[in-house]
Amino acid sequence: MRVTDNTRLLTALRTNAASTQRLTEASRRSAAGARVSTPSDDPVAYATLVRRGSTLANMSSRTRVARSSADELTIAERALDSASDLVQQAQSLAVQGANETLSQTDRDALALRVRGIVDQLREITNTRGSTGYIFGGTRTDVEPFDASGNFQGNDGVLRVPVSDGVAPRGNVSGARAFTAAGGKDAFAELNALANALSSGSMSGINTAIDSLQAVNTQIVQVQVDAGLSIERLRSAADLMDGASTTLAQSRARDAGADDPSSLITELAAATTAYTQSLEVTRRLLSLPSLASST
Repeated sequence: MRVTDNTRLLTALRTNAASTQRLTEASRRSAAGARVSTPSDDPVAYATLVRRGSTLANMSSRTRVARSSADELTIAERALDSASDLVQQAQSLAVQGANETLSQTDRDALALRVRGIVDQLREITNTRGSTGYIFGGTRTDVEPFDASGNFQGNDGVLRVPVSDGVAPRGNVSGARAFTAAGGKDAFAELNALANALSSGSMSGINTAIDSLQAVNTQIVQVQVDAGLSIERLRSAADLMDGASTTLAQSRARDAGADDPSSLITELAAATTAYTQSLEVTRRLLSLPSLASST
C-alpha cells in the first residue's frame, strides 16, 4: 500500500512541477501581452518578430526624416515667397524711377530703399533651419551669401530615402534661386538698379525692370519645386505610416498580442490547474501511510 501511495505522490509532485511551469509561462506571457516574447516560446515566430521589428524601426526612422525634411522645405518655401515680394518691390521702385519727371533727389531716395531691400534679401538668403543654412546646397554650415552678396554655397542635392531606391530631394537650390546659375544674379541686379537710380541712368533703370522680372521668375520656379518636394515627402511619410500600422498589426498577430483574452484565459486555466495540483499533493501528504513514512 505504501508503494502505491508513494507512486501516487511522485506522480502528483511531477504534475505539480508541470503546473508550476505552466503558471510561470502563462504569467510571463500575460505580463508581456504576447504569446511569443522569447525564442523559447516559438523560434520561428520569434525570428519573424525580430525581422519585422527591425523593418518597423527602419520605417519609423525614415518617416521622421521625411517629415523633418518637409518641415525644412516649408521654411525654404516661405523664405522664397518673402524674397519674391522683395524683388517685386524693387521692380516697382524701378518703374517709379523710370519716370523722367522725377527729380534726382527722388531717385536717390529710391536707391536708398533698393539698398535696404538688398540687406533684407541677404537676411532671407541666409535663413537657417534645424539642420543648418537652407540655401547653401550641401554646405549647410556656412552662410550661403556673404556681406557683398557673393554665393559661398553649392548646388548640391540632399536626398531623403523614403524606401529602397526612392529618395526625393530634401533641399532647395539657393544657387538657382538667387545666382546666375538660375539665369540672373539677384544681388548683382538689385545693386545695378540702386547704382542706376543714384546716377540717374535711365537706360540702366529700364534694363533693371526686365532683369528683376527674370530674377523673380527664377525665385518663383524654385519655390514651386520646393512645394512639389514637400508634397512628395509628406505623401511618402503618410504611406509609410499606413504601412507601419499594417506591419505592426501583423507582428502583433504573430506574437499573439492581438488576442489578450486568450492570454487571460490561459492564465486563469494555469492558475486553476496549479491550485488543484497543490490540493492533490496536500491530500496525499496527509495520508497515514505517507505521514508515517516521513
